[in-house]
Amino acid sequence: MRHIRNLYRYERVLKKYDREEDAEFILKVRREKIGPIIDKLFAMTAKALAEGRVMPKSAFAGAITYMHSLDKVLKTFLDNPYLEPDNGTSERALRPITISRNNWMFLSSEKGGETMGILMTLV
Repeated sequence: MRHIRNLYRYERVLKKYDREEDAEFILKVRREKIGPIIDKLFAMTAKALAEGRVMPKSAFAGAITYMHSLDKVLKTFLDNPYLEPDNGTSERALRPITISRNNWMFLSSEKGGETMGILMTLV
C-alpha cells in the first residue's frame, strides 16, 4: 500500500500542471519516479506468487494474475500525459446516473421511461 500511496502523491502534484504546456515534465516525472514504483509493484506481486506467499486459488492471487496479464495496458499512462493511473474521474461522472437509475425505476409509464432515457442521453 505504501507504494500505491507514493504513486498517488506524485500524481496529486502533477495534476497542478497543464497537460499540454508541461507534457514533457509530466512524462519525465512519470518515467523517473512513478515508473519504478509500478515496476516494483509488479516485481513484488510476481515474487509473492512464485514463493507461495499468496494462496494460488485465492481472490488476491486471481487479482495479481489479472494485473500481470494487463501490464502493458496498466502502464500506458506513463507515456501519455493526458491519461490518469485510474478511472476515478469517469466513475464519478457516471455516479449520478447510476444513483438516479434506481429513482427512475418506477416511472409512471413506459413512455415516461423512454422520455427519461432520451433526456439522459442528451446530458
